[in-house]
Amino acid sequence: MGDAKAHHQESFQSRYISGHFRKFQRIILGCLIAKLPVRKVCIQIVTWKWFDRFIVACVIFNTIILALTDYTNAWAEGPNATIWINSFNDMCNSVSFYIFLIEALVKIVAMGFCFGQGAYLSDGWNRFDFLIVISGLLSIMNIKGIKVSFIRVLRVMRPLRTLHSVPGLKILTNSLLASLPALANVFVLLMFCMLIFGILGMEIYRGAYHFRCRITPFPVSYIDLVQATPEQYMCLLPDGTQIDQNIDVWDTPQDCFWPIDASETIPLVCNEQAGVGRQCEAPGTVCGSNFDEALPEQADVNQNHSPWRHCNSVGIWTNPPYIS
Repeated sequence: MGDAKAHHQESFQSRYISGHFRKFQRIILGCLIAKLPVRKVCIQIVTWKWFDRFIVACVIFNTIILALTDYTNAWAEGPNATIWINSFNDMCNSVSFYIFLIEALVKIVAMGFCFGQGAYLSDGWNRFDFLIVISGLLSIMNIKGIKVSFIRVLRVMRPLRTLHSVPGLKILTNSLLASLPALANVFVLLMFCMLIFGILGMEIYRGAYHFRCRITPFPVSYIDLVQATPEQYMCLLPDGTQIDQNIDVWDTPQDCFWPIDASETIPLVCNEQAGVGRQCEAPGTVCGSNFDEALPEQADVNQNHSPWRHCNSVGIWTNPPYIS
C-alpha cells in the first residue's frame, strides 16, 4: 500500500484551486517534468483565477466583433476590405486567434496533450477549443486545396467557448446535451410541421411572395435571343397564368428560366405593388417571383418567418436579402 501511494504521489503534482485539488501529470510529452521552470510557470498560469476570466473576456469581445461585420456590400471571397469596420474586425480576429493559440499551448504544457489522466484532450470542451485553434491555423497557412472561406465559418463557434467558461452555463449546456436523445421525437414532429408549412406556402404564395428584380417581365427560355423581343419567348403570361396549349409558342417543351438583374448592388426582396416596399432600381426591370417547389419553400418558411411576421405586425416591409 505504501509503495502504491508513493507511486501515485510521484505520478501527479497537485495544486489546490478554488476548493478542490487539480492534478497535473509529473511527466508530459515524454520529457517535461513538473519541476521544470517553464512548466511550473504554465501550471501557475492555468490555475490562476484571472486566466479563465481573461479568456472569457476575449471570447465575449470576439463575439461582439464577429457580429459587427458588415456584409451588405461583400466581395465573392469575403467582406469588402474598404469598409473600415471589416478591416478592424479582421485585425481583432487575428489577435483573438493568437490569444487562443497561446492559451492552448500553455494548457498543453501544464496538463499534457492527449495521454494520461487530466490531459488537455481528455476533456470534451478542450477538444472543442483545440478544433477552433486548428481551424485558425489552417486559415492562416492558406494551404492549397483547402477552402479558406469554409474554415473561416468555424469562427462562429468561438462564442460557444463561453458555455464552458462560465460554471452556470456549463451546467445548463451539459444538461441540454444529455436531454438531446429524448428530444428526437420532438425534432421529427417539428420537421413534419415545417413540411406542412412548406406545402401551404407552395399552395398559397406560389408566384406571389419572394419577388426579385428581373430583366424581363416574364420567364423566358434563353437570354441570348430574347433581349430585343422578349414577347416572342414567353413561358408565362404577364399576369402570371400559364400559357394555354392552344396558344403555346413552342411545339415541344423547353427549359424555362426568369433572368435576375445582375446589376443590382445589393440583391434584396422587391415588391410588385407600386409605391409599396422596395422597388426595382434599374430601368426596364420588373418585380417577379415564383413559389412553386415544396422543398425550397420549406426552407423559406424558416428563412422568412421573422421578417414576414415583422412586416405583418408593424406594417413595415423588411428586406430579407439574397432570395432568388
